[in-house]
Amino acid sequence: MNVNSPTRSDGHYFYTQLYMAQALYQVHDQRYAKYFSQLRDYLLAQQAADGSWAGDGIGPIYGSAVACIILQLPFDYLPIYQR
Repeated sequence: MNVNSPTRSDGHYFYTQLYMAQALYQVHDQRYAKYFSQLRDYLLAQQAADGSWAGDGIGPIYGSAVACIILQLPFDYLPIYQR
């Protein structure tokens, strides 16, 4: 899984990564740790100076919301993801 090079910028990269991260996390897949660390590093590198994410060009509200949901997964902040 290469999270560092989105092949298209049609608004689906963040969406895809959101559901991939959730799926790997919820099924306790052994690949989650490596995947998450790569995705976390990629997202943090893409973060704007004001703390937002562009979100595939859709907008900072969408991008920031998706990025925050992904980044909180291992911390179980949202009850729906708590184990």
